[in-house]
Amino acid sequence: MADLKVSLCGVRFKNPIIIASAPTTKNAENMRRAFASGAGGLVVKSVSDDPNFRISLRPMFTILQKKGYPYCFSNYSTGFASNDAPEQWLLEVAKGRKWADEFQGVLIGSIFSAKSIEAWGDLARKIEDAGAHMIELDLSCPSVFGSGAGVEEGNKQETAALITKEVGKRVSIPVFSKLTAEGTDLVAAARRIKEAGGHGVTIMNRSPALDIDLESGRPLLAGGFAGLGGPWMTPFMLRWVARVCKEVGIPVSATNGIWGWEDVVKAIFCGAHTVQTCTALYFSPKGLGVVKDLIKGLDRYLDERGIKRVGQIRGKTLDQIRSFETLERREKGEVWVEVNRQVCTHCKLCKNWCYHEAIAGEYEPDGTPRLIRKNCEGCGLCVVLCPAGAIQLKGRGPFILGNI
Repeated sequence: MADLKVSLCGVRFKNPIIIASAPTTKNAENMRRAFASGAGGLVVKSVSDDPNFRISLRPMFTILQKKGYPYCFSNYSTGFASNDAPEQWLLEVAKGRKWADEFQGVLIGSIFSAKSIEAWGDLARKIEDAGAHMIELDLSCPSVFGSGAGVEEGNKQETAALITKEVGKRVSIPVFSKLTAEGTDLVAAARRIKEAGGHGVTIMNRSPALDIDLESGRPLLAGGFAGLGGPWMTPFMLRWVARVCKEVGIPVSATNGIWGWEDVVKAIFCGAHTVQTCTALYFSPKGLGVVKDLIKGLDRYLDERGIKRVGQIRGKTLDQIRSFETLERREKGEVWVEVNRQVCTHCKLCKNWCYHEAIAGEYEPDGTPRLIRKNCEGCGLCVVLCPAGAIQLKGRGPFILGNI
């Protein structure tokens, strides 16, 4: 069994899997269940000193692109801070710390919004006193898009830096700022957070989005903008995690799009120390059971490759990301496709995908496509779309197409 322990800003995690801030961690009992799942840590449901952000929206969740579930779909949801006022919420945090100790987990407090920069610091200090090991500042909640709230102001780099600096002055535990790519350059934003004394960043929150009922024209759910996430978001998240890790050099907790253990590995490849998940817990039939799958999958991946510690794969991708000038280039004729006649099912769909007249709609007597190699651009479209996997790229490789 590989060593999955992670040290992040002096805080020890038994594994890198963190349950993200959501109703899954809204009170001490949910925190107990979350820690019992085996997660290395959790981010408690965020707190706000503004009653306007302690209201409940019902319904809160819907699913977009449901035909793609469970492989590729959108978590479309809206919600704000904990329903509890800070005084009651802090009591739940204190109870949660006891469960953290029992299960050897890390409890991370979260602030959704505060009425002033000083108030962010006040809440942070109370969170530390309640027993949190770390603090995450939610500076990017998509559900308040257009509200003018402090949490939305956090998308402005200067404000995010000021909040981070104020909180850092008031507490002695590590402070992470949760960011989104909505309306800002995450590399620049992370750099400002680092300059302000922030210990790390969480990348990235869901994006503000809008979907509409076709009959009435009314926005879904509560009638306004909502947050959009889901498995399809993983490549966007990985891009920003990689860039921030490589260009800023600040610790990163990766979140958004985490659905399976493969996503965990990819996030760590891009430099993340920890990986947060929320959508998987809500939309998977297994609920909190997903956590064990993520841990087992990560452990198995490492064991099968003889890797002793999870830290050995951190950042593996960073030096392999090519600049535009050094992208792999191949001349026409160096790459082409061939058809495996034993695998081809003669569906004749491939002619619809070739815009270079390499598959021109002519077929051999057995039904396999007749290829015109000199026309083939080696673009790979027919390869990735062939339902039988009968078409392969040939020539000067390697060809890295992912799991198709």
